[in-house]
Amino acid sequence: MWSDFAGRSPEQIPEHDAVFIGGGCTYLLLHELKESGFDRALIEYYRNGGIIYGGSAGAIVLGSDIKPCAHIDRNFCGLQDTAALNLMSGLAVARHYRNEHADILRQCSGELQTSILALSERTGVTVERGAMRITGHEPAMLLTENFITELPAGNLVGV
Repeated sequence: MWSDFAGRSPEQIPEHDAVFIGGGCTYLLLHELKESGFDRALIEYYRNGGIIYGGSAGAIVLGSDIKPCAHIDRNFCGLQDTAALNLMSGLAVARHYRNEHADILRQCSGELQTSILALSERTGVTVERGAMRITGHEPAMLLTENFITELPAGNLVGV
C-alpha cells in the first residue's frame, strides 16, 4: 500500500490488482496526480480493465471536473486546471452531499455544462459493463442546472 508518490513511478500501477484513491484536499490531490504523471497512468490503467475505487476526494477526481467540491474544499495550492480524470462517462462527482448543497451544485452543473453525480456519506457507485450501479444505503442524486433526479441504491444507470 502506498501512502504517497515518493519513490513511486506511474509505470508501477499496472502491477496492482486495484487502486484505492483516498480523501483529503481535492485540489492538492489532483495537482499531485497531474504533476507526477499518475493521472495519465490511472486513466490508461482503467481503460485496460483496472479497478479504481475513490473515496471522498478520490471519488471526485474520477469525475470530469473537481469544481463541484469548491463549496466544501479550498484551493490552497492554486490549481488552475480543474479538469479531472473523466472516468465517469462525462459526469462530475460531488461527495458528502446533503440536500442544502443542491442549489450550488445545480449552478455548478450549468457552469460546467455537465451533470453532477452527488453521493452522500452512505452512498457509492460502481461502474460495470458500461453502466453505473448505485451502492450503499441512500440514493445518489443526479443534478443538472434544471433538474434533480434521485437514483435509488441498487439501480443500474446507463452511461
